[in-house]
Amino acid sequence: MRWENKMYDAITEKLIQSARPLTDLDLSNLPKQLTAAFTAITELRLRIANQPLDQDDKDLGDNINWLRHLANTYESISCLLETGSSEQKSCAFISATAHHLVHQASGITNPAAKSSPQAADGHLQTNAISSALAALLLFHIAAAVPDAHEVARAIRKNYVAGDTIADALIRSILLLAEGRPSEASTLPLPAFAISDEPSLQDATNALWEQLFLGVRQFSDEILRVNAPPHSEDYFLKVQQLSSEQILPPGTNALSTQPTFNPVDLQPNIYTTLSGPHHLATLLIHSSKNLRLLATTNTPTPSGTDPIGWSNYLSGAAKSRPFLWPNHVDAIKRGFLANGTSSAISFPTGAGKSTLVQLKIAATLLSQRDVLLLAPTHSLIEQFRTDLAAAFGEVLSNSLRTDQVSTDENDRVSQITICTPESCLAQISTGTSKLDHVGLIILDECHILHPTQGINDRRSLDAMLCLLNLFKLANKSDYVLISAMMENASELAAWIQERTGRPAIALDLAWRPTRQARGCVVYSKSDISALHTTIGEYRSKSTTKGPPAALQRALLARPYGLFCLRHSWTAAADDYALKPLLDSNVQLKASGLPSNPRQWHLTANRNQVAAKIATGFSKTNIKTMVLIQIPDHTKSLGEFAAGILGASKPSLQEGEQKLLDMAASELGDQAHVDGLISADVAIHHGLLLPVERKLSERYFSRPNGATVLVVSPTLSMGINLPAEAVIIAGDDRYEADQSTMRPLTAHELLNAAGRAGRATTGSHGIALVVPGTVVYTDKAKNEITQHWLEMQKNIFSKSDQCLTIADPIEQWLDAIQQYTVDTKLTADADYFLNRLPADPDSAASHINNSLSAFKARSAGTSKQYAAKVASLITIRTSRVPQGPANWQLDLSYATGLSFDLINQLAADISNLQDNWPSTPIDWTNWWIHWLQVDSGRTEALLGTDTSLRVLPKLTKGVDNPNSLPPICLLKNALDLWMSGEPLNKIELQLGTPINKLGYCTTARELVLRVIPTISYGLAIVARIRRVQIQDQAIPELDSALDSAAACLRDGFRAPEQRALQFLTKEESRISTHKLHQNINSLLSAAPPAETYKETIRRVSIAYRAWASLA
Repeated sequence: MRWENKMYDAITEKLIQSARPLTDLDLSNLPKQLTAAFTAITELRLRIANQPLDQDDKDLGDNINWLRHLANTYESISCLLETGSSEQKSCAFISATAHHLVHQASGITNPAAKSSPQAADGHLQTNAISSALAALLLFHIAAAVPDAHEVARAIRKNYVAGDTIADALIRSILLLAEGRPSEASTLPLPAFAISDEPSLQDATNALWEQLFLGVRQFSDEILRVNAPPHSEDYFLKVQQLSSEQILPPGTNALSTQPTFNPVDLQPNIYTTLSGPHHLATLLIHSSKNLRLLATTNTPTPSGTDPIGWSNYLSGAAKSRPFLWPNHVDAIKRGFLANGTSSAISFPTGAGKSTLVQLKIAATLLSQRDVLLLAPTHSLIEQFRTDLAAAFGEVLSNSLRTDQVSTDENDRVSQITICTPESCLAQISTGTSKLDHVGLIILDECHILHPTQGINDRRSLDAMLCLLNLFKLANKSDYVLISAMMENASELAAWIQERTGRPAIALDLAWRPTRQARGCVVYSKSDISALHTTIGEYRSKSTTKGPPAALQRALLARPYGLFCLRHSWTAAADDYALKPLLDSNVQLKASGLPSNPRQWHLTANRNQVAAKIATGFSKTNIKTMVLIQIPDHTKSLGEFAAGILGASKPSLQEGEQKLLDMAASELGDQAHVDGLISADVAIHHGLLLPVERKLSERYFSRPNGATVLVVSPTLSMGINLPAEAVIIAGDDRYEADQSTMRPLTAHELLNAAGRAGRATTGSHGIALVVPGTVVYTDKAKNEITQHWLEMQKNIFSKSDQCLTIADPIEQWLDAIQQYTVDTKLTADADYFLNRLPADPDSAASHINNSLSAFKARSAGTSKQYAAKVASLITIRTSRVPQGPANWQLDLSYATGLSFDLINQLAADISNLQDNWPSTPIDWTNWWIHWLQVDSGRTEALLGTDTSLRVLPKLTKGVDNPNSLPPICLLKNALDLWMSGEPLNKIELQLGTPINKLGYCTTARELVLRVIPTISYGLAIVARIRRVQIQDQAIPELDSALDSAAACLRDGFRAPEQRALQFLTKEESRISTHKLHQNINSLLSAAPPAETYKETIRRVSIAYRAWASLA
């Protein structure tokens, strides 16, 4: 057996194994032993939630004693080694890890001590410092900044601060470890009195004062570029003062040189204040190593203003004072240099965003702009929040989301964030608006990889977007990011070929978190007994399906099969089988579809995962349960809440505001989704944005929900503080195909990577509940075949396991079956329309692709060229030849056929005598235009939406005239744009009033269908712009210019959309109400008013209303 990627990555394993050897310690086996200790402590946490701890547990006591010995020994060694050396880091890391495990175990074995407040003297004493404080500083010596942050959080949890000098010292160390040096540097020095007869405690306090001044000085130094290291003087002074040699009587101290000879029978003897001496020694080494990691040490990138860079670093260091080893490595390799691109495949949680922010800063300070592409709107919102916090005033008026300028004479904002699809739809063949772009980032770039064969338009759009950007922004640097990417070097080489400038692959496998990854299994004897029970019931039962009594009897205790090594071997002691609960879970019996009486045991994956999560929750382990069928999130959340108790969540002020906003949008709080109970929240693709924020915020706070049930949408990039992730099933439901498919390795490992996040909990637990019952016979070292298949196909791989392919290659292969006379599918037509009409340009486009680069690298260019030639022949036959025109350009930009665009343009021109005057009029006209021909709906909305989603959404709507489904949406769209809540829209879509529930149909309409319809309406506006470009005033009227945005955001009038733009109001309902309030102050719109003029008119009215209010 081999199972890669366990608790310690290969680089951390090597770090541990390269420490100074000790007698009777097998360093090659040490990562396994530390993993075993962590899993044992985790099991202990779960066990004591439901039963008393056996205080006489000899194995537990032996383990703790072994860890203490390991911690103390390697701490001593690390302090004697050269500062900053790899060997010192290795020894310090082992010591810190052991200290931390001792601290965790002590909190479990002594619950009273864990729950009781801890004052300063619990950490700093004259003769000792606490193991937790030692662990924090040793992690700093090992350059393990995230681990130190986690220890600081653990200390602060029970620490009760006082006003002594020791308290000030502890606070300064904690603030520094938590990444808050500006606060540490301004801490006041407490006054303390020295007694008339100076005591040992007075001497100790004097030394604490010097150490406090040193930490405060160091905190100030790392906030400044090139600051001299004066803080070390304080630490050296304390180290010297806290140790004094005891001389024999009559000896002159000045003539005696302190020496140490291990074979001297009369060695020098010292008296020491061991607490201050110990702390000073650790601070000397940790400060030297931290200085090497200081953000302010980052060299000025080429082409960047040095003064601006220094100012930026000083500001960034206030919240991110230290870089991680992989950051330092990337910077040394030239990542920040102007003209250098990269492909980054750091594992999940390895700080990719920190590097990206540094690159963004370097770009902005070189007077160039940034385009950031993210695959989901949740990620876009996360980037917006993070970047606004990181850059503050720089972005105050320059950050735009989901919109690249469509004005040929305009440039993008300093930072523009949008989806690849949105970018592709908005960029044209002009170059002026991208001239200022110096950096293009594609986050989660595995979106390029086709996951649904030739039906995957999303990956195709992402690749076509990138190819267009290579052409339009050829002076830009490119950064492609994915934790899953295996072929980072190949993508970097491709980017280098396309740009003609250096591109580097950053694929260091190091990660700052440790994960114990396991599989939920059962005892073979238990499962054999259940098979017997099923057989007995079947022989006696007359029912077709398994009876309820049988289902209740199918109970088994779940175990976690955890790996103890970076890679698995056949040795039995290389893995641990640990009970996950002290109670049983319920499995299920089901009949086969072909033979309902052929009952078999099934995994009951969702409820098993939820039951284990509730066990974790009782020990305050924040747990994310990932289920594969989104529709089941609600019921599973309620199942978990039923176990933990259904008490209502206690919301903070900001959370209550989000809840009220959601209730207003939905029409009643009863329809709000996301929060189940005080302990359980859910997250899925049909949550409104405000509900999503509420769910994420409530789970993220320390005293919020401990269980979050999520659909697969959350596994892409969103970071939440989950200590454990339980993946329910190793296959996924595909709605468009109504079938389950096996999860790929990168999907499952990416989801598992959510467990444990640097700075919020660096140790995580990832468990998979297979869709098939897995059982093991530990005595015989046997396990079910299904696990072996999972191991081979998934767990044998690293996080970086996806070889990103090119969707264009699949289309090239598929298109070979067509001829110039063959009728194309809608997807094939879309692909061909996305290529330039000119044959040479189309061929050049394809030859710039990743698949063409792969062919050149593999020496198969001739075969590839033949496929391209066939493709170009078919493409050429389907478009008129001659000079380029706007119809061809628009076909290239949108994927619509030349004929469809011509028809749409003609119908728009024919509206002259019946021109729609409001956005709602334009929406109704657009719906009417689409319903004329089902081919239009499929081309504009996509095959899945037109053939599956629309019939499903409108099945409850009365349709006596057998109208197309798109026509049945008119009344619902009118309600949406009129500011009505979703429960009224749900009623309009045919849901009975007693079955409104969470307004699921209205949610799908608003979140998935309306954005697609509005995109088509934006094409109408784009065509009209072309038609009027030669007129005296070539500007759109306000109604058409704002129609797409009004439909998307839910407004009837341009004034309402302008009001939302001006006020940044998130609530659609509130914007409608505000519009009613200012309506009387609005002046009448002049004829043919433009949208910009509407904004100015609304701005005047709003300011007048605000002054009166």
